[in-house]
Amino acid sequence: AGVGTIPVVGDLFSVWFKSNSRNYRMLNTWMESEDGDEERGGWWPVLFVFFIIGTVIVLNIVSWILMSSAIAWIFRGIAGAMSGAV
Repeated sequence: AGVGTIPVVGDLFSVWFKSNSRNYRMLNTWMESEDGDEERGGWWPVLFVFFIIGTVIVLNIVSWILMSSAIAWIFRGIAGAMSGAV
């Protein structure tokens, strides 16, 4: 879905990944089966989503740590300048 939001890149990815053909094949497999068997999609999409979510969480934590360190450094500089000026 993330790649699909980029105008031309999303279309090229869809052509390369052949998502329409795969979805059609999966739908036909499900519709033609007696007990609703379906073609297995595999675990890699689930793992990929968890990897992206984990990466976003780690980047968020790192950005908060860096921002709080920068703010603390600025305030220490201001406090040091004010104590030296008095």
